[in-house]
Amino acid sequence: MMTEIDLWSTRLYEFYFSEDQIDASRLELDAYRNKNSKNKQSPALYYTTFNNPTILDAGDATSELLSLVEWQITKHTKQKWTINSSWVNYVPKNNVHSMHRHGDDNMMCGILYYDNIGGTDFYDPRVQIYNDVAQEIKSEKGKCILFPGWLMHEMYPHNEEVERVTLPFNMNRVEL
Repeated sequence: MMTEIDLWSTRLYEFYFSEDQIDASRLELDAYRNKNSKNKQSPALYYTTFNNPTILDAGDATSELLSLVEWQITKHTKQKWTINSSWVNYVPKNNVHSMHRHGDDNMMCGILYYDNIGGTDFYDPRVQIYNDVAQEIKSEKGKCILFPGWLMHEMYPHNEEVERVTLPFNMNRVEL
């Protein structure tokens, strides 16, 4: 079931995958990382597959999750969406992902969380003097959050001893 989250004048969407689905995908992501990482000796480094390849192909369980994301948002919004890029991030202690955005009105972005570590800060898009107070969406294992591509967001400092794992992605609306 998908729920809507209204932040300011912006709509976000949230839904959950089962622990079994997340665990199966995580095994694939770990195997993919071990096979493709140039830095097998140092888990202290930030590991990402961003744009390499454009669509993450880690295995059947991960592909199924991404297909279910497309199906879920298409069903909920009654507009066809397709994922055009996806990647995995393994974030070690003391790393941040500074404030950024991904695109425009025709793009929706998402983050699939593989653990209960940290969260994502979203910033009020309305033009005003004081819009630097973030709205935090906490990370939960299996949670998938979808948001407009133009919405500014960041991952605040990661202070846990274990890596934070996420699968971000971008989607475009498809004309029917």
